[in-house]
Amino acid sequence: MQDLKNASRLLTIKDVARILGISERSIYNGTHRNAKKRFPIKIKRHGKLIRFDANDVQQYIDKL
Repeated sequence: MQDLKNASRLLTIKDVARILGISERSIYNGTHRNAKKRFPIKIKRHGKLIRFDANDVQQYIDKL
């Protein structure tokens, strides 16, 4: 697993899907504004773009 503790960048949905080993579609479904089951990692929206803080992703991985 990739170590993200020292990373200070925003990750795309593609990056997070690769790191977590899940499909991009699963993330899109959970981050949609009307999603019934929310994605467990906090998102940062920049207009229509969805990004994830690398530290938030690492914290989620550590909790697993």
